[in-house]
Amino acid sequence: MPVAFLTALFGLQRIAGLRRGQRVLIHAGAGGVGLAAVQLALRAGATVYATAGSEDKRAFLRSLGVAQVMDSRSTGFAEELKRATQGEGVHVLLNSLAGDFIPAGLSVVAPGGWFLELGKRGIWTPEAVAARHPGLRYRAYDFGDEAYADPAMVAPLLDEVLAGLADGSLRPLPVTPFDFERASEAFRHMAQARHTGKLVLRLPPAPQAAPAGLVRADASYLITGGLGALGLHTARGLAQRGARHLVLLGRRAPSAEAQAAIAALRGSGVSVRVAALDAADAGAMGALLAELARARAAAPARRGARGRRAGRRRADPPDLGALRRRAAQQGGGARVLHALTREWPLDFFVLYSAAAAAGWARPASAPTPPPTPNSTPWRARARAGLPALSVGWGAWAQGGMATQLAASGRDPWAGRGLKPIEPELGLQRLEALWREGATHALVLPIDWSAFLSHLPAGVDAALFPAAARRPAPAAEAVPDATLAARLRQLPAGQRRGALMAHLAERALQVLGLDAGTAIDPRRALKDIGLDSLMAVELRNALTRSIGQPLSATLLFDYPNLDALTAYLMRALGLEDAPAPQATAGAPAHGELAALSDEEAEALLMQELSGGPESPGT
Repeated sequence: MPVAFLTALFGLQRIAGLRRGQRVLIHAGAGGVGLAAVQLALRAGATVYATAGSEDKRAFLRSLGVAQVMDSRSTGFAEELKRATQGEGVHVLLNSLAGDFIPAGLSVVAPGGWFLELGKRGIWTPEAVAARHPGLRYRAYDFGDEAYADPAMVAPLLDEVLAGLADGSLRPLPVTPFDFERASEAFRHMAQARHTGKLVLRLPPAPQAAPAGLVRADASYLITGGLGALGLHTARGLAQRGARHLVLLGRRAPSAEAQAAIAALRGSGVSVRVAALDAADAGAMGALLAELARARAAAPARRGARGRRAGRRRADPPDLGALRRRAAQQGGGARVLHALTREWPLDFFVLYSAAAAAGWARPASAPTPPPTPNSTPWRARARAGLPALSVGWGAWAQGGMATQLAASGRDPWAGRGLKPIEPELGLQRLEALWREGATHALVLPIDWSAFLSHLPAGVDAALFPAAARRPAPAAEAVPDATLAARLRQLPAGQRRGALMAHLAERALQVLGLDAGTAIDPRRALKDIGLDSLMAVELRNALTRSIGQPLSATLLFDYPNLDALTAYLMRALGLEDAPAPQATAGAPAHGELAALSDEEAEALLMQELSGGPESPGT
């Protein structure tokens, strides 16, 4: 509903100012945007004319109160409309038809009226329209582009649509649902223009949440990254809830702290097996799961949760050779574990990731599902109706990188209102999410007053409406122009220095360092404290200030201020020199281009962390 209604509302109201008593023609009136426009125009008190491609659709539009409905597959609509309006034409035309329909439509717009173009093929330029029809007002628009250029205008329009749906003056669009496996049939149906309203793909039923006894004494739980702080917190939480068989995976031998935690678990009667292997090693993981299956052939086998957690096994494992071949093609710990267990009726399959990777370093992206580096297997499982839960966590207390930063006196998150998650609280929330049947969530304790008072430039507090109602200092005003536009106003010789100063300022903000701190422009930012989460935040901050998207591997390819400045000077068209080459050792451009944003961010985190990323990061 939002895209259809907002597209129609923006054109009819914000551009054309449609008002009572005016006449409007809506092409393809039985489509999604068409039906939304019909409702909005009728509500405004306009006389509505429309076109549609079949008699059934035309009859449906007449039943809504459309004054006259014509054939959308013939330009004969123009003469019919002129007769219906005694030659006066319409005040507004909402067009989505191409070819000869464009000049035919222009011929029926009254002098001073609006021709609103939604089409993408063969559309006219404003100059061509002005030459043929002087005095006619013309605008081609795409609501997505309009919203990107002016995000603040979206909320009031959406509020108006929601209010209309609530009071009954607007009605939900008719939909024709197709099950997900019939997607190709749905596209054929759409291509043949046989539908009224919208076509909807219906996802498989969500797997039912596990029954009351989420953790069982006779089940085994496997935790990847199980020797790290978060993995051990998860292990202790499972033990407290009744688990008696744990398998902890790590790439290295357990540290002294991990050994102490394992000893405490064993002392409480929990069987703990430690395995030093990489979850992305399909052969090693397949052998381990097969061994666990043989050892507990008569008992459930579950896989636990540092980065991923799956459920109990009720059947013999599938052919291990085939699984190994399939997993080897996919790569990555989460993909391997998904492939090795997808045939098993698991109770749990949980992915952990950092909330910053989900965009919380860029608060404006919070409403979206977390696009974590581990999200591909989560989406694949969700589409297949298999158990799957992806959680983007804030910083956990009592161990891990955030605790180390706080202990060193440098905690960039606390000052922004992002509080650490106490282990027991985090585990309680994880359990609640699973009981609720959630498939993805962000979990971050937030002091909203502090958070809203430290919003970066360009982020509107209205994006957080529930929290923004609380008194909070005003966020920094949105600049009048993007950084690139301001730099172009400077003399050519001053642009590079101004850009580097801006980059240094943003880097210091992300690093939590004093504004006057000097940064050697040739020194890698990771050497002065830029970790993987901060790298994502800095990339997002620069995307906002520059006003155009930046690669997820930006700080991987250009790790210091000098290289970053040179690249952005070229990318923003501020100088003619060729852009610098990516740093030695970085993947070739073709390899990076083949990566998704999530995979590229994971690669960036690996580089900035100085080694392979742990499975649960």
